[in-house]
Amino acid sequence: MQRFYNRICEAVRNAEYSVKGQPPAVDVFSQELFEFRIRVAIAYDFHFIGKAAGQAAVFKHSIPQFSMINKAWLDDLGLEVPTTLDELHTALKAFKDNDMSAKYYGNSPGSTIPMSTGFDEWCWGQNIFYAGFGFTNWPNDVCKDLVLRDDKTVDFVCISDEYWEAVTYFHDWYEEGLMDAEMFSQSDTQLISKCSQGYVGVSTWWYIEELMGDYAKDYVFLPVLDGSDGTHNVTIRTGGGINSGNLNITKACKSPANLLKFFDMWYDPENVMQLQYGAIGVYFTDQDENVVWMSISDEESREKYGKSSGELKTVPLNV
Repeated sequence: MQRFYNRICEAVRNAEYSVKGQPPAVDVFSQELFEFRIRVAIAYDFHFIGKAAGQAAVFKHSIPQFSMINKAWLDDLGLEVPTTLDELHTALKAFKDNDMSAKYYGNSPGSTIPMSTGFDEWCWGQNIFYAGFGFTNWPNDVCKDLVLRDDKTVDFVCISDEYWEAVTYFHDWYEEGLMDAEMFSQSDTQLISKCSQGYVGVSTWWYIEELMGDYAKDYVFLPVLDGSDGTHNVTIRTGGGINSGNLNITKACKSPANLLKFFDMWYDPENVMQLQYGAIGVYFTDQDENVVWMSISDEESREKYGKSSGELKTVPLNV
């Protein structure tokens, strides 16, 4: 509940940014004001519960990924949870040298992958580890990571000195075999497979349980890791472009409240259900005693519509 409350507070704070065009300043937003705005939102019937994440563009500044480490391995080796990048390097080297996947879980010898991530991915990339090099904007794509400054100049992040320092630093980790050799080519499914089999010591994702599966109890989130020079920094994700499922409210909007109410209708559970799978009366046939919608069988669908049930999303309501 506390995590959900914090997400609503963030949404409300950053909605101000969207409407007023000003970056959110934490020191001018009191907790009482947050609570007042949340009550107003509820009064307007915005249905925030379960849908705040759907209004993705409202989150103008957010942390998109979290790093995690196998604390059971650390404990076995007599190591503390790292607080700096250099300490993380020490832990990863110990994971590899002691082949912790084989030692602790009984996996095949040599199966240990000290760190595995994707490369420049949304929630499962290596990007979070660049924070120790002074990044305030989270590098997301080496080909198109552009930052528009207040003076109307544009910076290409990946030609900055900080970026090259980070790449040089982590190049040594890669050469030492501490970073997964497949990080540049693997899919998120491949990453989950490795992590859920107990091979990986450190990775990135939103939730430990989703990534680590049965081994989740052995992992903890890493804190913000300081750089070699003591830099203590968190990289945040700035709002991206307009896309399906996103909403941006400009200062030209005369009634942000009504626009949010209209947008919120699209995230009504029954509307989302129909947009994702198919229409009520076509794909969804009836509700059971628990008021759960039941779907048409593939056989019934082919007989009635000449399509598989998976194709019924395309059947109009007036069929």
